[in-house]
Amino acid sequence: MFKKLLLQTMVWYLMLLIFPAMVPAEAELSLEDQVRAGSTPVDNCMSLDGQLLFVLTRQGKLEIYSSDLALKENLSLDFPADRIAVSGKGDILYLTDSKTGDIRMIRVDFIQDIDIQGSPFKGPENGPVTIVIFTDFQCFYCAKAVSLLEEVALAYPDQVKIVLKNFPLSMHKSALPAAAAALAAHNQGKFWPMHDLLFDNSDSLTPEKIKECAQTLGLDMDRFNADQDSPKIQLKIHADLLDGREAGVRGTPTIFVNGRRLKRRTFQGFKTLIDEELKKQPHG
Repeated sequence: MFKKLLLQTMVWYLMLLIFPAMVPAEAELSLEDQVRAGSTPVDNCMSLDGQLLFVLTRQGKLEIYSSDLALKENLSLDFPADRIAVSGKGDILYLTDSKTGDIRMIRVDFIQDIDIQGSPFKGPENGPVTIVIFTDFQCFYCAKAVSLLEEVALAYPDQVKIVLKNFPLSMHKSALPAAAAALAAHNQGKFWPMHDLLFDNSDSLTPEKIKECAQTLGLDMDRFNADQDSPKIQLKIHADLLDGREAGVRGTPTIFVNGRRLKRRTFQGFKTLIDEELKKQPHG
């Protein structure tokens, strides 16, 4: 028994020598920002990405703030609640009334106002439903989305307008020149054929392959080369990137249906949102 106790003591002593006790670092507090809620807060939570703060108030209000504490929404609830939690993506809220034990699951839809002026589109120009896709020509999932969008366009030929915004990711070296090439083809009325060719070759895009696609379409190559490198097209791509970031785009493809983010990238996911939007339209 004594030997066992001695052995344990020696082990602990060696551990202390090897792993000295952790001394807490000195902590300091500093106020980064402050805002006064419009009503008396009773609970709050933040989305996992730190972009949205949800504040539940005693007066039955739900206040939504951006990460810099700018008020985005001030919504009235038609039921009592004094506890709030949020899903990882920030699109589902769980509101609890501690008096009754009722828990309500609420979907949050942020309607994004996306500038589509001058962006390539297909479908009726004034269709009641506008689908905006932020895409990257080297993105595997963007390539898969092409056939899905075609299926949607066929199902809603008179109702849906599809708009493309470029969002080339920095990890894809050929995404930016491919986006410029597509817009250069757009100047010659061949955006969608170029779009399809680029996605058909998305896993092997090189400067040579991009030019080959342009030649296949019979484009004026002198004009194509000049347009591809033009400041105007580079500024358009940059504007698309800024619009995407403003709308919360972090990856591709990101798709919006009348400003509402598509969460299920399936035909049924599209159909659900499109049909909901069509029901909002006045009947003539």
